[in-house]
Formats: sequence, C-alpha cells, structure tokens
Amino acid sequence: MQTGRSADDYVEVHDEPDHRHALSNEFAWVYQVRLAPGADTLWHRHTEDTIYFSLAETRAREQFPDQDTVVTDVPCGALLSRPHRNDPLIHQVNNVGQDTFHMVGAEALAQPPVHPAKVLSASAHTLELETDRFRAYRITSGEATHTVTYDRYGLIVSLTVGVLQIRSATASTAVALERGTVLWIEPSCEVAFSPGVGAFFAEWR
Repeated sequence: MQTGRSADDYVEVHDEPDHRHALSNEFAWVYQVRLAPGADTLWHRHTEDTIYFSLAETRAREQFPDQDTVVTDVPCGALLSRPHRNDPLIHQVNNVGQDTFHMVGAEALAQPPVHPAKVLSASAHTLELETDRFRAYRITSGEATHTVTYDRYGLIVSLTVGVLQIRSATASTAVALERGTVLWIEPSCEVAFSPGVGAFFAEWR
C-alpha cells in the first residue's frame, strides 16, 4: 500500500487526507484543502484537468520529483487551471505562510451535454479564466441583488458569507454561504445572489 512519504511512493489525489471530498457527480470531483502553517500534504498525483480557487492569502511551497522546488505567494481569490489529464502532476505542497492555506480544487470529468460556445453574459459576472475545459467568472454582487439564469453546467464557489436563492423547475431553496461553499449548477437554474456576495462560477466545457 502506498504511503505518500516520497515522490516514488505517492498516493492518488483522492487518497490524500488533506484533500477532503466536498462534491462529486459524473462531471466533477470537488475537494477542499486546508493546511495549517508549516503543514505538508503527502506526495500525491493529479490526473484530471483541474481548476483551483484560492480562498485565503498564503505562501505555498511545491516540491516535484524532477523539477526545482517552487515557492508561490498565493493571494485570496486567485484562480489557476492545470491540464493534468495530458500532463499528470506528482507533487507535495507545504504551507510556508503564516495563515491557513485554504483552497478548493475541482476536477473536470465527463463533458456536460450542454456547453455553449459563447461566453456567459450575466450581471455581476466577469470572465477571468478560459481554458479548453473551463471558463471561470468572478461574481461581485455589490449593493444589489443579482438574479442569473444559468444555461450551462458548472460550479459556484463562494468567497464570502451571504445567501443564495436557487430556483429550478421543481424547487426553491435558500443556501447560506460560507467561504468555500460549493454548489453544482445545471440548466436551467435561476440563482439570486444577495447583496455583498463574492464568488466564482466555473463553467464546464
């Protein structure tokens, strides 16, 4: 049984204990990562295209089997996508900052049946990242409530506390948000963002 104690003895990302399952379906596998200052992950491998959402300012050190160590200052609210399906990654991450490392990672699995060619045009949404597998939009509701009807599949990741009202053809639900709350969205779903909400919507392609 692999232990993750070295680059030659890595575990799969789903088996790394600090990568805690948050949501999964046929299209996505989503996890939360929280590392205290000074803490390390095990050596682990990523094999699916992944989008990462930074939810706290920190400094991270990455070690690789055959590359130099990299230290990165990570701002809160940063986005990153890596094409792990074509370029699998084995690494170990250490929090060398003074605060808790908090991140959401989301793997793209199957392509959804609906994936519009056009960029989403919706109030309070600004496109910030686009790859072959994802489009990610920053959501800033400001002082007003913003209601969006999504015609595509994707993931909402909250950066702030707040409230969402989600309406589908069969139900209406209020969701209380904390930093790092994740919600899977499918067409045609209407979401009302309360004033002051900051979040991301990552569209699956």
